[in-house]
Amino acid sequence: MKRFVELLVLLNLNLDISLSVPNSFPNPNPISEPTVCHALLSSSNFSPRGASTCTSLFLQSQQQPDSNPLPLSWQQHNDVAFAYFILDNISMALVHVNHSITASPSSLPPLKLKLWLHMISNQVEPILQTAKLIEQAQDQLLFSQQSQSPQRGSLNIANAVTFEDHPVIRQQCNYPGFAMNSPAPQTPVSGGESINLRDPEEKYLDLLTRIISHKAVQSSEMDSKLAEILPSHTKNLSLQTDPSSLETPWDLSWSLKWTERGDWSELTNSQCTTSPSGMTENCPSTTMTASQLLMTRLLAVKQIEDNIPGHFLEAGVWRGGMTVLLRGVLASKNDDSRAVYACDSYSGIPADLNPGMDINSLLTKMENDEDSASAGVWTNRFEAGESELKKNLRRVGLYDSNTRIVKGFFNETFRPSDELDKVAESFDDPNLKLSFVRLDSDAFESIRDSLDLLWDRISVGGVVVVDDMHIPAVQKAVFEFRQRNKNAVGSIFPIGNDYTNHCNVKGVLTPAARMSDWAENGTAQFNCFLNILPTAGFFYRTK
Repeated sequence: MKRFVELLVLLNLNLDISLSVPNSFPNPNPISEPTVCHALLSSSNFSPRGASTCTSLFLQSQQQPDSNPLPLSWQQHNDVAFAYFILDNISMALVHVNHSITASPSSLPPLKLKLWLHMISNQVEPILQTAKLIEQAQDQLLFSQQSQSPQRGSLNIANAVTFEDHPVIRQQCNYPGFAMNSPAPQTPVSGGESINLRDPEEKYLDLLTRIISHKAVQSSEMDSKLAEILPSHTKNLSLQTDPSSLETPWDLSWSLKWTERGDWSELTNSQCTTSPSGMTENCPSTTMTASQLLMTRLLAVKQIEDNIPGHFLEAGVWRGGMTVLLRGVLASKNDDSRAVYACDSYSGIPADLNPGMDINSLLTKMENDEDSASAGVWTNRFEAGESELKKNLRRVGLYDSNTRIVKGFFNETFRPSDELDKVAESFDDPNLKLSFVRLDSDAFESIRDSLDLLWDRISVGGVVVVDDMHIPAVQKAVFEFRQRNKNAVGSIFPIGNDYTNHCNVKGVLTPAARMSDWAENGTAQFNCFLNILPTAGFFYRTK
């Protein structure tokens, strides 16, 4: 223990030793207290420094010539796997995550890590297999019949490291403005989430997010997933007395588009129209999930608060929802020193680019025993003109010169001295630096070109968000880029959309026999049943 404390002092990790840190590594009884690695990783905010110390201590414990180390528990293997993941050693992370799953097949933390390791390694079949195992383990936890009273899932499953130990992911998964995190009994029902937000900036950004995603103007229709699980008498009573209480709740997975839930089909077919000038009317400016919108907010705000130098940039704007949100973040912080560069062809994805298969679509079709061939057909080219972006900025009062439009294909406009640099120079910014970059262009070539051509402009400490990590072509582009730039790229973390594959299980977990009791708070808490793969990731420039 003395040597361990000395290491912490030398590394300046500022670990509070009052934590229940084990006396040695390995620890034969980690159920009641965190492991050494857990303490190191959480105290250092998932830094490579803490992860390196964890793996060094582990290797030392296994190489003592005069001792026989105790077998590692599933928690210890899980925690060492997370450490190797943070160090970008995917092969060793998989070794330990498999040991952890072998020791405890239904434990969710290693299964979730394994899913993400396969996603960032572009391994399609293992992704699908692991997703199925997670769903089975989740069902086992949710529908346990050992107690007939509501149970609350542990925020830290059996003291094992989870993605929620990362500080920004912890903020995302426990955001008080989401239905699942409403602190009952103050706001036990869906619809009162924003009352829990105490910061005026947060309230503004939450309202802005509801507007650009169309949560604020969705049609009052019962959520289709909720309709599947609620008894008919419960539905009928709520529909008679308070119909909007059964709308899709504002939570991680909320989106007009997601898995044909909500009113997306109805909106597209009847409400979403085109004006004589060619602009859409009554359409959301983004179809991103509330989770993706929130994480974009959190990461952008953190760059401002951490004083990372540089502007914000989005490559792949479509109707402009995320650009509007980023401009709103700057406005909420009264930051006039930065601008948002909105980069797009403004004519859609080039016809010769094929993003290919969507794994979430493939998983859904497999679960429903449907033909999976159509999962490889990508029909939406996401075409929208720059006037669409300007319209959506104007309608929320955020249109000004601090949103700078860069028009053209990325393999051209991002080259040195081309359109991006020309636009920057026109605003007296000849040496463009970026602190936040979001890539949403769906195809291998466009993601590859964006990463390669923008990298030198990204500040050390700058963050890159890559959307569409559920598309193998995007996974491949990110994987290859990270291989080419190993010495300057931090580990890539998931941006999930649910409490199954990403965040820890939480909320009131009611056995199926008590579903009829959900008349009031079912909409706020049924999200614990959803199973959606992470669709984006983020990483930092480290050098």
